[in-house]
Amino acid sequence: MLKLKKGARLSSFLFFLTILSFGGVSYVVLKDFFLSPIELFEKAQLADYNKEFKKAEKYYLLSARADDASISTLSAYYLGLLYKKSEAKVLQNYQKSKTYFEKAALEGLPQAQYELALLYDTGDKIRENRIDAIKWMQKAAEQGFVDAEYAYAVYIDRGYVEGLSSIQALSYYEKAAMKGHVPAMKGLALIYKLGAEGIPPDEEKYHFWMNKVLK
Repeated sequence: MLKLKKGARLSSFLFFLTILSFGGVSYVVLKDFFLSPIELFEKAQLADYNKEFKKAEKYYLLSARADDASISTLSAYYLGLLYKKSEAKVLQNYQKSKTYFEKAALEGLPQAQYELALLYDTGDKIRENRIDAIKWMQKAAEQGFVDAEYAYAVYIDRGYVEGLSSIQALSYYEKAAMKGHVPAMKGLALIYKLGAEGIPPDEEKYHFWMNKVLK
């Protein structure tokens, strides 16, 4: 195996640092490359918590390149959050947010699938795409992510999901409500109060869920 001399290895590191700085990872220092993926991620989380957003971006970008799939996926998700965060206006970029949410969503992270669905649903900063919003919300809901269960129930309730009825909406409302999701409890109570297609009004269940909401 060809071995680089010490000076050559250092030059390679410096060249790599230069390339990364042009690629958006500014303020990188040499010692960062000796940190493990989890250490890079933890540094990113701490900087994010302290509202040092440029520093957080640097470490998230580094940990997103890790060979460790779980760290890489989580880093992509948090980059997605960072690029849409109102507090981080200097970094705000909804297209980048979509790119990183999509990367994490494709790896199966339900939180990222949910956030990607919301981006497609609102169509505020990226083009609205109801089909993709439904697809990703369903994937997150099927993994038991409570906010997605509720949102998917709302999609069904509003008639957005072809072929599904109020009975399926009720099922997703119940899944979220059983986990303590208050808006889902309200949705359930409303269905049982007014009734829906295939679901007769049920005063007992209405009062049960309303009491849960009011506790």
